[in-house]
Amino acid sequence: MTFAARHFMRTVAIAVVGLLLVGPDAATLAFSPIATYLSPSWPQVSSVSIRCGNLPLHAKRKKESMAQKRARRNSKQRREVETAPSRGDVTTLFKQEDSQKQVAEREKASADAAEVTSKAQQLLDRQKESISFLSLIREAVERLDAEQLSLSLREKGYFVVDKFLSDESLLNNLQKETLILYEDGNVTQLDTSETALGFSGEFITALKGGENQYQSAPRSVEWVVGMTKHMPSKLEELDSSNCMAFLRTYDRDARSAARKLFFGEDKQEENDRSAQDEPTCSPFGIEASDKDDMRYLTLRYYLVSNDWDPAAGALRFEITGETIQAKSDRLVIYKSKETMVQKDAWFLGQNDQARGNCIELHLIQKKEE
Repeated sequence: MTFAARHFMRTVAIAVVGLLLVGPDAATLAFSPIATYLSPSWPQVSSVSIRCGNLPLHAKRKKESMAQKRARRNSKQRREVETAPSRGDVTTLFKQEDSQKQVAEREKASADAAEVTSKAQQLLDRQKESISFLSLIREAVERLDAEQLSLSLREKGYFVVDKFLSDESLLNNLQKETLILYEDGNVTQLDTSETALGFSGEFITALKGGENQYQSAPRSVEWVVGMTKHMPSKLEELDSSNCMAFLRTYDRDARSAARKLFFGEDKQEENDRSAQDEPTCSPFGIEASDKDDMRYLTLRYYLVSNDWDPAAGALRFEITGETIQAKSDRLVIYKSKETMVQKDAWFLGQNDQARGNCIELHLIQKKEE
């Protein structure tokens, strides 16, 4: 075989191998003219083009030495290391997350501690207010002259004390609590015992104490508790642990609404004329007419505005004919089983007196041992 033939066969073999390894859709593989290597009788071929990827056939990977391979691997590893976060970065990230978590935990613990402290302070303040008010009740009872009290009850059947607490701030608190107690519909009912059809506009709220009532009206409950506890120091017949207590509330608007609903009245003049037919007071009577009724002493403590018309809600005693008018911070004490008393309606007097209140406390006779 001639040199030209061998060269041609080797070139073709290389082309075929490149075609198999790289693929047909590639760059152009150009052969130099081979006519010079062939016999003159062969058709002359100027060039042959074969698609062989983007690489020329002769662009084979060169053999690498071991050092070159290590260098290439090291370069690749360096690139991977450079793109990955460093150990310091990861540690810093974890530290930041831990720090934020610790800050959040500390803030929550601080908020919880502040809330506990606030609640404890509120409880302490309430206890101080309670102790202060109960002390005020005790001092007010201690100011009562036991001899005058006993003498007045024995001769007239009643006793009157003005400026019983003598504390305007506490009186305002008690008056505010009367509104809360009155608006609690679960314990408030219309009083129909003294005037026809219940048009007196007077409502009764039982003062029974308990957690719920104490939360809404602590001073009112403490007034009842303090009076029940300390009044026996002036009258030995009284039980220091048992009582009955009510809040009496006059509501002018409720009375007007009830009358309008029943009579269909729209004009104030008609209301005034029809009111003439209503009882303006209760008949004389005693509080505890039942033989088994253990009520011994009745206390009425007025909680009305300073400009309250004294004719409304007054008490009249039969034995003397004296009328004890409604007055703020006035305490009226009378015997439940003996004293004949008449109660004036609350709607008497000026029409602009929208609401009046009094605490009615019945102290129980001590049981004989």
